[in-house]
Amino acid sequence: MNSPKKLRTTAAASLGAAALAWALAGCGSDSGASSEDAGRPADRSPEEAAARLHEAQLSGFQGLERVEEESRTGVYSRLDVVREAAEKREALSLDKPECADAASQWQELPEVQEAPASVALFRGGDGSLTHTLLELPEDLAAQAIDTVPVEECATYEATLEDGSSHSYTVRELDLETIGDQSRGIVVATESANGEAVLLYSLLYREGGRLGSVSMIGAPETEQRIADFAAAALEYQNEVLG
Repeated sequence: MNSPKKLRTTAAASLGAAALAWALAGCGSDSGASSEDAGRPADRSPEEAAARLHEAQLSGFQGLERVEEESRTGVYSRLDVVREAAEKREALSLDKPECADAASQWQELPEVQEAPASVALFRGGDGSLTHTLLELPEDLAAQAIDTVPVEECATYEATLEDGSSHSYTVRELDLETIGDQSRGIVVATESANGEAVLLYSLLYREGGRLGSVSMIGAPETEQRIADFAAAALEYQNEVLG
């Protein structure tokens, strides 16, 4: 069991920065959907399915190494890092409440909430990357890809608990398709010292396996997350078939 300090470190690395907590948080309360509804074989528990997904995670990529003690497996909505992300999100006040989790509203789908999941943290000299892999029925994985921010959420503002406000812009990335479907989004804001903070997220699927890659970084991070997703997909196909 990790200490509270370790859990806070995990969540911070997964979320990137407190000001961007809403962008990666997507957890809600348990939806009550059955594990069979999440598309796993009836003779395999969600925990077993999640463990199998975790076996298909890369061990490292281009200077990033998987931090095993800060990675998680299980039912998505019950993972501690997901719950902590939800708490960070709920502490924010948005001028457009409908834009909560604008870049990752797919996570709110009930089937996603109850899906077997592996969340792996990768860390290197230039930052941290989070890769989430879930198992869903194919039609629901496709629905997740198609869940995009509404036009009104291209810009909005969030106020943190300390009263400070941050403005956000959201735009889609122009990337080559990875797997059967994919789409990328970048969320931009500014740090307290006025420096640009860019959160890059890529969602992809092949069949019913849904993957999400997120990393804070410079403009070249856009290609890096695409390269990571392509490598991750190739490896998971080798492991899972």
